[in-house]
Amino acid sequence: MLFYEKFVEPNSIDYFNYPKRRAEIINFINEKKETFDYQIFEEKIMKKPVSNEKSITIVDVDLMSGDEFEQFVANLFTKMGYATKVTPHSRDFGVDVIAERDGIKIGIQAKRYTNPVSNSAIQEIVAGMNYYHCQKGVAVSNQIFTKAAIELAQVNSIQLWDRNILIEKISDLL
Repeated sequence: MLFYEKFVEPNSIDYFNYPKRRAEIINFINEKKETFDYQIFEEKIMKKPVSNEKSITIVDVDLMSGDEFEQFVANLFTKMGYATKVTPHSRDFGVDVIAERDGIKIGIQAKRYTNPVSNSAIQEIVAGMNYYHCQKGVAVSNQIFTKAAIELAQVNSIQLWDRNILIEKISDLL
């Protein structure tokens, strides 16, 4: 039955009773509205939440300033369930971000570069870990690491997040 067919019954005695017909139509519309509102509600709770944040790509990361990259790295670790703190820009002692979870403190060196990252970044994070009493260290970059940086990181148990790992994390978390 179409919407209007329910209310257009010319043979009905009350067909010309405008107030009654108006009330019937309003009640009918309200019933349909409640059903429709409930359907919308169901759809909303079943859908994956839509983020209002703009989706970030590695190209966006490449265009960030150093400070923006440090904040971005802190946000990544926050999304992974860590409490994070960006260290002061002057006298950071080689740690740009401190991430902590379950009593484990991680010192993070964030390097947004246009060239491969050298072993000096690893030296910085090792020194900063001692200063901030961190149990683990991670060097994060939008580039690759030099062979010397990789060797020094292995000897010092520093985890390296190069461009490829960063792309994976962006894809998984943002």
